[in-house]
Amino acid sequence: MNPRVISGSLKGRRIKVPKTNIEPSKDIVKESLFNVLGNEIIRKSFVDLFAGSGNVGIEALSRLAGLVTFVESCPAHARIIRENLALFQLEAEIVQMDVMGYLKKYNGMPADYIFMDPPYRDFDHDRLLRTLSESKVLKPESLIILEHHEKQRINFQDSSLVETDLRKYGSSALRFMRLMS
Repeated sequence: MNPRVISGSLKGRRIKVPKTNIEPSKDIVKESLFNVLGNEIIRKSFVDLFAGSGNVGIEALSRLAGLVTFVESCPAHARIIRENLALFQLEAEIVQMDVMGYLKKYNGMPADYIFMDPPYRDFDHDRLLRTLSESKVLKPESLIILEHHEKQRINFQDSSLVETDLRKYGSSALRFMRLMS
């Protein structure tokens, strides 16, 4: 079944997902994430890396986030994000490119929130965190959220990020991070 928007102006609406092997964030994980963020997200910038269907970024828009940017390399997935945004009459930025390339080339305003849900299997999370920590997408007060398999080991020693919270939901985990001060 397609994921639903948990709260906000689009509460209960179903989100279209690509007919590929992506697994959108589970409702319980998404609900928990936005319970942690609370009303702080209102009018703040939010970047959804490895956006897939746009599930998490659309939830942010439903909860009145400001500028939301979806970064997705797969053309079919980017098309689904566009369709979802049109269906819900939402405006956001969609960047169709590889996340690592996006982080390396980014030269805009730093974001308040960066959410990442990379593939659970065979993915170099440490390289991602190192690249992110060197990216101009971050500012000192940015909050970074990484969704990953709860058994995945994450190494911070090669990045300038520090973990501030870790929450587990079944086989999924949400790791909250900030830049070291």
